[in-house]
Amino acid sequence: MAFTKRMRLVERRRKLRATAFLVILALSVVAYAALGWGLTHKSVSITIIKVIGNSTVSAEQLQTTAWQGLAVTRGLLLYGGTIFTYDKANIVDDLLYIYPKLKSVEFSIIKLDTLELTVSEREPVAQWCTSLELGPLKSCYLVDSDGFVFEEVDEQQEALVVYTGDLAGNVLRQTLLHGDFAHVHTFVNQLRGIGIEPLTITLLEGEASISSAEHPILKVKLDENLERTLSYVEVTLNSKEYKTADNYMDFRFGNRVYYK
Repeated sequence: MAFTKRMRLVERRRKLRATAFLVILALSVVAYAALGWGLTHKSVSITIIKVIGNSTVSAEQLQTTAWQGLAVTRGLLLYGGTIFTYDKANIVDDLLYIYPKLKSVEFSIIKLDTLELTVSEREPVAQWCTSLELGPLKSCYLVDSDGFVFEEVDEQQEALVVYTGDLAGNVLRQTLLHGDFAHVHTFVNQLRGIGIEPLTITLLEGEASISSAEHPILKVKLDENLERTLSYVEVTLNSKEYKTADNYMDFRFGNRVYYK
């Protein structure tokens, strides 16, 4: 008799646990459906994308790419086109890759249905060209202050100094001098302050040959202290050796200067 009662009690508890599990499962499904409905309701769906900060990349292009990113379904079948579910990181990555002219991309929600896209564009400080020996057949690309190659141009830009060498293959989106460009380009600009107007900088294995209109070619090591090298160049400009140099002045050996 006691055994039978215990069995009935065990069976009753098993049914209660099963019922509780089913209830919890049903409530979870309802809660998820409600959450999904709330997150994707039309009241929070993005219907407007505003673009600010662009100058050469059109707002229409940026909006098209952003809309494509918003249309992607996220995990668990959630529509990505709302202020709660849009995949910011992936959309930013797409914009920066498709439009290398863009330096930065930021999103902000200014209304429940409006996404504001703020961009900044790269400004050219130099250009990189393939072998200058190709003449009009050479290809040239614009380079920003970080050395990032961001845009091909139809022809060499006369107002910008030319870098060549160091890169190979598809140079678009590559970085010139592996992050050291800003330091080297500062040195190039400082040459103008002492009367040398650089035209072409040829890069090869950590060294540079700098040509200008009215001066011999300057040869320098890029891993040296370029501020010190600049002082050597400035002193040499007033030396008798400089006045007899027709081809180049070589500053790759510390305070020893070779000329030809």
